[in-house]
Amino acid sequence: MFREAASMLMLLSVAILAQHTRRERFAAFLWIFALWDMGYYVALWATVRWPDSLTSADVLFFIPVPWTSQVWFPLLISILTGAVILLTDPEIGQTSDQNICARANSVEPARAED
Repeated sequence: MFREAASMLMLLSVAILAQHTRRERFAAFLWIFALWDMGYYVALWATVRWPDSLTSADVLFFIPVPWTSQVWFPLLISILTGAVILLTDPEIGQTSDQNICARANSVEPARAED
């Protein structure tokens, strides 16, 4: 139970440090959680060849009580969460004008040698 709480605290901390508004932090938390969850199952399969199939049973959380499901369900939720964030966040995959201006101002023009 403490491991799950520590994982959630870590993911929440990353989201808080990465974003400024509550809405952005919540979206970042969901994004990080989705990637974390998918990475967890990929790592399990790569290291111990589990789960045997997407219909294998798994215990998802112990907070506040044990949650169980087949493996496909949390993977589906993670994929859908990632898709919703990609489709609703206009900044993902784009560079903001502020970042372009900041980069342009930090680059010094080349000088011709006399």
